[in-house]
Parts: sequence; structure tokens; C-alpha cells
Amino acid sequence: MEGRGSSTGASYVRLVTRSDVVWAALALVLFTPLTVVSEDKDELPRFIEDVPNITVTVGRDALLPCTVEQLKGYKVAWVQVDTQTILTIHKQVITRNPRIALLHNDHRSWHLELKNVREKDRGWYMCQVNTDPMRSKQGYVDVVVPPDIIDRESSGDLTIREGQDVTLTCRAKGHPTPSIVWRREDNQDIVLDSDKADSGGTDTAHTVKSVEGETLVMKRVSRLQMGSYLCIASNGIPPSISKRTQLRVQFPPVAWVPQQLEGAYIGQELTIECHTEAFPKSINFWTNTNGDMVVSDERYEPIVTETSYKVYMKLRIRRVEKKDVGTFRCIAKNSLGETDGAIRIYVQRVSPAATTTTTTTTISTTTCSATQPPGRMLPSSLYPVDVICPHVLSFTKPI
Repeated sequence: MEGRGSSTGASYVRLVTRSDVVWAALALVLFTPLTVVSEDKDELPRFIEDVPNITVTVGRDALLPCTVEQLKGYKVAWVQVDTQTILTIHKQVITRNPRIALLHNDHRSWHLELKNVREKDRGWYMCQVNTDPMRSKQGYVDVVVPPDIIDRESSGDLTIREGQDVTLTCRAKGHPTPSIVWRREDNQDIVLDSDKADSGGTDTAHTVKSVEGETLVMKRVSRLQMGSYLCIASNGIPPSISKRTQLRVQFPPVAWVPQQLEGAYIGQELTIECHTEAFPKSINFWTNTNGDMVVSDERYEPIVTETSYKVYMKLRIRRVEKKDVGTFRCIAKNSLGETDGAIRIYVQRVSPAATTTTTTTTISTTTCSATQPPGRMLPSSLYPVDVICPHVLSFTKPI
């Protein structure tokens, strides 16, 4: 057993020694110049043209041309300068990188082919001839990479309370380094500071179409800034890439009644209207003059239209009756609070068919400023806003 072990070990040593001899011989071919005493400089190998600098997109193939005349018995080699790696010697590919090939033709062309280029292939490459002194040409391979957004370092969807500050972050990689631009997906302006933008001044620096840079900072965010924001990364290498961040702004419900006083004849169809805003989404319903919830039936038809955080409520009363005289309320509730709007219905005393005598109805209104409870904002449609105070009615009796 010991004899066999010694024999196997000796064979392995001999194998390694032979391999070393092969590599040493190849290195000598490259680095030992051939001495040709009878030749002058004009007869030595010369490069037809420079090795060009090339730009290639990652994943594509690249070709570095090298054309040498009067090569005779000299050898051509390719070296990756940055890593000092010998890639080819004469017709042999030395590197074990399967993506590298040598395109050789007519003892003049020694082109290096890089397949499926990767970022690590970026750098200087030298085509050299083993003359004394060595002659060489170098070319640079720039590997460009389309932008890609780094999700783990970028903001996801956010939910905040109204009035808070928010910072959205977007980071991208690529070569060249990508530039980043923020835009709203709906192409509306970005409000950087709600208080200053809503003040009615002439300073437009707080409302912009886009923001450049990795971060987007918005102060005292209002519901008007709720929506989708796009982080767009580009570096001149197609395609550009974008990431969507959904910003949700929470606030308690608010209500606005366009017409607080409605008049109708008995038996007439009447529609009353109320607008509410809330996020999270609110529960909306109507109550009648007794405070009971109005349900859809043959006389009442609640109609609700929703857009984003806004709700447009209507109540269609198909036949007004005496019990409808009084105050109807629109109610909106969510997890942050509730609100209501009141609409008073009165009965007009003269039906159009009752007399042919002209009846004049005079309605005078008083406009007063809307007030809001502490910590609550008016609907976004009311910046600023006036509401109609209770009406003063006078009627001219029929003759």
C-alpha cells in the first residue's frame, strides 16, 4: 500500500511539473523578444492602426481589432492591462474565460472578441508584439449599463397624516451614474410646501413640474398632494426606468353643501346635493327630518359618485310630501372622525297650475365666511370659500 501511494504521488508531481513547463514556455514566447540582427527598423512589425476605444452595452459582444504587418516570426499577444491578465498568445487563447475568443486571419488580423460583455470587462486592453523593445497599442472598453432602481433603498408606498412633512427617496445604479427626476403621474404640479403654495402669493418656487435628485421633500402635506409620484432614472443608455410611489394622506371627513336651502311643491321631484372628502374612505349616508337613515325605496334614491378621496352625494326625492319639510343631513364617517352637512327643505305655497296670476317670490341671501373646527381643514374645493347663511324668504300672496 505504501509503495502504491508513493507511485501515485510521484505521477502527480510529474504531471504538475509538465504543466508548469508548458505555461513557462508560453510565457517565454510572449516575453522573450526575437533577435533578428539582419533586419532594420523598417522591416520590423508595425501596427496598421490604433486599437480603438469602444463603448458597448452590457450583455452585448465587443470586438477589439488589431492589425499588424510584417509580423514574420514574431508573436502577437492580447493582455488585459488592469488585471495584468494574459488573454491570448499568437493563435492560442490562454485565459480560461469562455467569453473571450481570438479572430485570426491571414497573419495580419488579430482581433479580440469579448462575448456577452460584463461590467468587470471594463478597462484597458493591449495588443503587443514581442519585438525588442516591445511594440504595442492599447484600447479602452467602456461597458455601459442601463439604469436600474434599487428597490431596497427606495421609498415604497407611504401613508401619512395631513399636515406632516414627507421625504421620498429613490436610488438607482448604472453606468454612467443615472440622473433622477421626480414627477407626478397625473402630470399635475408638485407642491413642495402647502402653506406657502396656498397663501395666494406670487412665489412659484413652492410649486414645480419636476424635482431633480434622489430625494423629494414636501412640507406640511395636504390632501391635494395625494397621488402617485414617479421616480425616473436615466443615463443616456436606453431604456430609462421608473418606479411609482403612492402617497396617501389621511384626514377626517369634511362636508360642503352647495345649496343649503331648497324649495319645492308638494308632489314635485327634488334632488339635494352634498360633497364630502375623507381618507381613509368614508361611510356616507343621508338622514331624514326625523334623524333616520334614508334607504332607497320608491320615493327616495340616494346617489353616490366617488373620485379619489372625494364623494359627491345626491338624494333624489321623487314626490315631495309634507313630512319631507325640515332638515336632511348628509353624514360622512371614517376612522378619524365624522361630519355632516344640513339641507333645509321648505314647501312653496303656490303650485304652477293653481293660478294664472303672476306670483313673485323673493329670496334674499346673506354670505358669511366659513369657519372650521380646530385641527380640521375645509374641502379642497373651498380654498378660500364662502357659504350661504340661512335664507330670509318673503312671498307675494296671489291676488
